[in-house]
Amino acid sequence: ILYALFGKYLPGLIGHKGYSFTRVIKTIFSQQGIFGMPIGVSANTVFLFLLFGAFLNVCGADLIFRDLSTALAGRKRGGPAKIAIIASAIFGTISGSSVANVVSTGTFTIPMMKRCGYRPVFAGAVEAVASTGGQIMPPIMGAAAFILAEMTGIGYGTVCVGAAIPAFLYYISVFIMVDVEALKNDLLGMDEKDIPLLIPVLKRSAKLIIPVVVLIVTLVVFNITPMRCALYAMAAVVLCALFDKNDRFSFKHLKNAFCQAAIGSAQIVAACAASGIVIAMLSLTGLGLKFSNFILTLGGSNLVLCLVFSMLVSIILGMGLPTTAAYIITATTIAPSLLKLGLPPLCAHLFLFYFASLSCITPPVAIASYAGAALADANPSKVGWEAVRLGIVAFLIPYSFCLTPGVIMLDFSSFATGVTGVLSALLTLLAALPIAWLMQGYTYRRVGILWRLLFAVCAVMLIIPDLIIEIPAAVIVLGIYYLHKRDYVKGRSIPA
Repeated sequence: ILYALFGKYLPGLIGHKGYSFTRVIKTIFSQQGIFGMPIGVSANTVFLFLLFGAFLNVCGADLIFRDLSTALAGRKRGGPAKIAIIASAIFGTISGSSVANVVSTGTFTIPMMKRCGYRPVFAGAVEAVASTGGQIMPPIMGAAAFILAEMTGIGYGTVCVGAAIPAFLYYISVFIMVDVEALKNDLLGMDEKDIPLLIPVLKRSAKLIIPVVVLIVTLVVFNITPMRCALYAMAAVVLCALFDKNDRFSFKHLKNAFCQAAIGSAQIVAACAASGIVIAMLSLTGLGLKFSNFILTLGGSNLVLCLVFSMLVSIILGMGLPTTAAYIITATTIAPSLLKLGLPPLCAHLFLFYFASLSCITPPVAIASYAGAALADANPSKVGWEAVRLGIVAFLIPYSFCLTPGVIMLDFSSFATGVTGVLSALLTLLAALPIAWLMQGYTYRRVGILWRLLFAVCAVMLIIPDLIIEIPAAVIVLGIYYLHKRDYVKGRSIPA
């Protein structure tokens, strides 16, 4: 607002002709500003999905998802950390909020990790990274995803399909990092007596899984509007819960669900309204266009450089803003420059959305890491940097789908393009293995500097969008994995 009022006194390109106080206020309280697209999407679509998540919550989603993840991963090496990842991934499909995810799943996963032998800093970081992934996990990816669909004109179902592969890659990469940490510190799974049986848990979780399936099928298969999909999914929750003799859906459940949704929507409405003001001022003064041109000038015609600058801006904005507001501002200012370089709209906007989400674990202001640190009773700054180290692969995934759009825009119009897209996604995923070894300095034993240099080279080769380079790197990585694991199993030492 101050820029709009006093920008005429600024020199050069950053200045503008000047606007009166009346003009600024009228623009703010117009359909260009507070009453613009973000607030409209939050009222029409986001609230219904928040309500759906609240319906699942009051039916015991947190406890059921906890038991389900424990049954699936409790026996595995370093089980509690893997439970945190699975629980956060599942809860993220209905939450779409990193902090809500940390608070909901972290209350039981973080103490469990500490009891297993994980460092408090590591435990808090695992939960922060796993919970942040919830914002990019379909079918409910936070308010920003609905705004992304509205801004690009792409159906929300298509956005979900495009985001599914990066989200899957994200969680697999974190899973690999955690597994290497558990192997390095010889951390075992949970006691058998503390692990629930899978079949009874699956029976209990049916009333929550069926509504999520209804949501996904109506969105992706039948291509119904998101608002109707949310209503059908809520109806499915009520119907399924009515058949649960131990915890039937009641008027009290209904009241609690509406209260939770109202409280959650208040935060999103505030963020959307505030970002509406910023959009209005960017549009009025032309600063958004200047910013986009500035990115193009810095990066020239080099897509990678422009992506790096865009990433930095998204992360910096996301440190002080909610994910939704950070995405809206970057989509307004930066997306046009990426589109001018020939990037498909879905790739450009998902790139910005992804890094607006990752700002939740990026110091110095990392809200998800702070929440995890509070539960782990650890230093927030250390948890933040540990989270960045754990999620380092996640910072590379957006570059992969921008440089190789086939990773998220799978095109099966011809056999060759379809296979190339799938292969690119798998090779990107494989890059998580040498990066984990590089960061941890461990495969199936400690490795020296030469091994780590080799891992770094292989990781870079796997990220470069060229199958001629990627396939040899994949062969080397899989060969190292096989040989080191074989020697580990046989109890022989591996020369470092």
